[in-house]
Amino acid sequence: MSISGADPLPYNVSLTDQSAIIRFFPHRDGAVDDNWNTTYSESSFAEWSYDNTFGKGVSSHRTTLIGAYILIDWAGTAVWIYGSGSKGSYDVAIDQGATAQGAGDVGGLLFSQTGLTYGLHTVNLTVTGGEVSISGAIITVGMGEPGTTLQTRNISAASSSTFFQNSQSWSIDELYTNQTAGYPCMTTDLIDATLSFTVSEAVGFIIYGSDDWQQGLFTVSVTSDDIGAANSITNNTIQYSPRALWTQVNVPKYLAAGLDRSASYNVEITNLGASFNMASVLVYAALSR
Repeated sequence: MSISGADPLPYNVSLTDQSAIIRFFPHRDGAVDDNWNTTYSESSFAEWSYDNTFGKGVSSHRTTLIGAYILIDWAGTAVWIYGSGSKGSYDVAIDQGATAQGAGDVGGLLFSQTGLTYGLHTVNLTVTGGEVSISGAIITVGMGEPGTTLQTRNISAASSSTFFQNSQSWSIDELYTNQTAGYPCMTTDLIDATLSFTVSEAVGFIIYGSDDWQQGLFTVSVTSDDIGAANSITNNTIQYSPRALWTQVNVPKYLAAGLDRSASYNVEITNLGASFNMASVLVYAALSR
């Protein structure tokens, strides 16, 4: 809820299949018959090498594994999942509601649900047969109260080191210089390394970085001393994965929305895997009209 007591204004966030916010099970990348497989429309596995990790064309995650599933957790009112699959090849459920058989994709849309009560939700899409691919999703979150206008501020991790705390185990690196001009990020390869920052006078933020084959799991904890201010925060124990055979930069790795602009929030990122990188934090403020 906003400080006025009204539901926050709807705001759509687009996610590619490479975004860690879309979680794939049992694993994010592997063989198509026993995991989800990261695929690019104009790249083949035979073309991949250490010096050629950027896929060409449109990305998707596909699988033929019965029981494979995806989860998306968010605070908002609507969700659209895009990809391909035939009728009866997947089931979808939201929260603890009834499971519905997938109707098959229509123009690349596998499933949509609008008009949900504002709050925390989880959508589960499970493969039941055939091949299913996921190319992305759109989620409607809450950003700012009625009578406000959104304004964004981009904080570069590489050039705003004073914004972050507990950064002793982190370094500023130019990634992928063997293939590009470089992608400046704050990085770590120490398991359990944490990085913290404070967000105030904001209604949401998105952490951006890259996906690649060297990264592992991470968590993000968002807390506030203000009672009720964290009601729209997804579970702090959720483990996100940016691991993918093919690299994609500037993807949303974590999203917090529906924040109370009068509250202050402490954000702590914990690296649980081989490595983790962060390029920027996009902070949303809501200004009165």
